[in-house]
Amino acid sequence: IGYNKEFYKKNVGVLGLCMNLFILSMIGVVSADNALVFLIFWEMMTLASYFLVVYEYEKVESVRAGLIYIVMAHAGTAFIVAAFLFLYKWYGSFDFAVLRASVANLSGGPKDLLFVLFLLVTPWGNYSIYIPGPKDLLFVLFLLGFGVKAGIVPLHIWLPRAHPAAPSSASALMSGVMIKVAIYGLVRMVIDILGGGSPWWGVAVLVIASASAVLGVLYALVEHDLKRLLAYHSVENIGIILMGVGASMVFSSMGESGPARVALVAGLFHTLNHAIFKGLLFLGAGSVVFGTHIKNIEEL
Repeated sequence: IGYNKEFYKKNVGVLGLCMNLFILSMIGVVSADNALVFLIFWEMMTLASYFLVVYEYEKVESVRAGLIYIVMAHAGTAFIVAAFLFLYKWYGSFDFAVLRASVANLSGGPKDLLFVLFLLVTPWGNYSIYIPGPKDLLFVLFLLGFGVKAGIVPLHIWLPRAHPAAPSSASALMSGVMIKVAIYGLVRMVIDILGGGSPWWGVAVLVIASASAVLGVLYALVEHDLKRLLAYHSVENIGIILMGVGASMVFSSMGESGPARVALVAGLFHTLNHAIFKGLLFLGAGSVVFGTHIKNIEEL
């Protein structure tokens, strides 16, 4: 409430409305058990957060950040919509329970990523050529769709622009909660609905997660904008979370249920951990900016 005094020259009611719609939509996403309901709340979450990013519309950087965010977000949503439409075409239902029970009949993917790579470099071998199956297509669509909102490398370009542009109270929710909703979506669709799939799915998630973790922290180390530094730090931590998820997928595909559970719990624990401390960091940064009107660390 005290932080919002800075915006009293504007319509603070609009800020409050967007914040509450944002929270409501995120609760709706994780509560939905139907693809259509999921998409409605997912789109509501995107639009509410977009208006929070451009709330200070008199600033050119805020409008530009909002444009990049809304374009990237809807590109990601297009992949998710495509995946759900494929599932509906095959099974005639948007209900998650029906899809979970039916998708097991879809043909799977390669049994071993190394074997597939071997085929690519030795086309003269007497091996059958692998053709990706329907589940592989769905995995790629869900990974791209949720990966945009989660901010994985190289789909993270909107995140260090949008999070600093939004009011800090909104940034705390976007970085602390919204990108975790994308992690929820990925886990729900890939592990729960699709059943985890082939080993190469987990390997792909691990590779992307490792790149996000390393590049995220490298970007953060050379950043001087306080809020943008925290945004890049979120890219790093999303990578750490997905390392646990990817490892769980690899273990699960190998039949190692014990290590798979441990890896998934580790990833989900850090999801909660990061939600708490990143929310606090953005609120703390907001207090500093509110008191000094300076975001440059060197000037501070």
